[in-house]
Amino acid sequence: MGKKHDIPLGDHDLFAAQEIKRAVERSFQAHERPQEAGLIEVYDRVQGQIGALDTIAKLGTYLKAIQQADERFTGRAIKNITDAVKVRRWILNCRMTGWNSPICSCSNPTSASWR
Repeated sequence: MGKKHDIPLGDHDLFAAQEIKRAVERSFQAHERPQEAGLIEVYDRVQGQIGALDTIAKLGTYLKAIQQADERFTGRAIKNITDAVKVRRWILNCRMTGWNSPICSCSNPTSASWR
């Protein structure tokens, strides 16, 4: 190994990687709910009406409620968020099914895999 690539000797915390994973998990859990007071109110109201935001349609309902509560939140912002969710879901599906799967084909973004 080179001069700047030595592994330091001494005591090491053997489970430090697990602690990092736990910290990341706690961070994700902190972002499950909105942090801003106005958004918390909208989130609680919408979730009380339609249940958990577990479909793209329910997410759209939540985003529309945010738009009605805050005029700065535009229709374009809603479209950008839903497009990002669809792409992330597509990437997750491709990781689970394998990148060679027909569902992972980028040639037809209007296919059922994008909806």
